[in-house]
Amino acid sequence: MERLFAYSAEVLSFARPDSGPPPPAPDATDLERHAQRALRLARAAQKPFLVLLGLGSGALAAALAQDLPAGVRLLACTLRPEGAAALRRNKALAWWTPECRHALVADTSPWALLTLLDLAGATAETACLVLNPETPEPERSRLAALQRTLAAARPLLVPALDPSQAPPLSAAAILRPDEPDLDQFFAQFPAWLAELAVVWDAEQIPLRRFPCAPPLRQTARPLAGDFSAQRNAMLGLCQGEWAFFLDADESLTPADWQRIPGLCGQKDAAGWHFPRLTFYPDQGQCRMGLGLWPDYQLRLFRRSAGLAFLHPVHERLTGLDGPEALALDLALRHHTHLRKRPEDIRAKLAVFDQAGGLRHTLSADYPRLPLALLEPAPRGAAVRGLLLPSS
Repeated sequence: MERLFAYSAEVLSFARPDSGPPPPAPDATDLERHAQRALRLARAAQKPFLVLLGLGSGALAAALAQDLPAGVRLLACTLRPEGAAALRRNKALAWWTPECRHALVADTSPWALLTLLDLAGATAETACLVLNPETPEPERSRLAALQRTLAAARPLLVPALDPSQAPPLSAAAILRPDEPDLDQFFAQFPAWLAELAVVWDAEQIPLRRFPCAPPLRQTARPLAGDFSAQRNAMLGLCQGEWAFFLDADESLTPADWQRIPGLCGQKDAAGWHFPRLTFYPDQGQCRMGLGLWPDYQLRLFRRSAGLAFLHPVHERLTGLDGPEALALDLALRHHTHLRKRPEDIRAKLAVFDQAGGLRHTLSADYPRLPLALLEPAPRGAAVRGLLLPSS
């Protein structure tokens, strides 16, 4: 449980002060009733994890941490790190220690909770899911939705596939000629790709040549504050049956590139979301917590007639012809803090502000953990996936 303790402790250290009073503890009769119900469910399920969704006053988690059988681990989840931090200050989480077999799982993002549970080995097959009756709204509704997703999502194990046996795949990108480390970006794309399609934010295609193994298709058009229009022009260049796009500050490892054809050959999913590891402040650490991780990105999808990106900024792909899935153990590497100066990042955020009418800020510091605690561990060449239920 070292990973979960380190993660939640870091999140709690950045949590905003909780302005409201903690929820009142249930009376002894109600607490006993809630605890006995959870224990009955755990015994009937005969699974190694009991996932408690919501902390409330912390009383039920404390009771279960004391009374669960030795073979069952409690994972107490919350989407309110500020509330968990207040409970910790008030000694209501005394059971939560680095040495304890139980763990607190805290973040503001349901996707972070799902991914952390997966990293701990707690899935629909291995965990009994219990919604804490103390959990107040709106957290209760969000955790209930997570419970439904965990119960309905279908695990996938996608075997590796030789690229010659997979549907043709177009890689794609929208780029600026002044992006740093463009040679490194181009050099990562393997020769087996059908093509690399690039739309330049410029009046004309740059004259310089880049180290690119697959065939290169290029066009140039000014961004003009509309990222969706640029992405749609990128789609128009692609000719493969599938498309996969990266930003200029992103990469895959060579080993993970070899796992992509299997996803294209998988029949159940029309699109794949990838977790993204954002290195900060150096190559050995990554941003996390408070929505910064797992930062799932829909990047690989089967091309179809109705596909289109919407919204000038934070563009969203619509029109997928089929279900979507998470690639749980295949992560994008995001190098923006390593390759760009803070003033360059602020300039990019200013473009987002102008395009979307929003305000983006660059913080002085971010919660972070060593890469080894966040990086998913692949089990061979296959990809562990999760087919999401239709919304």
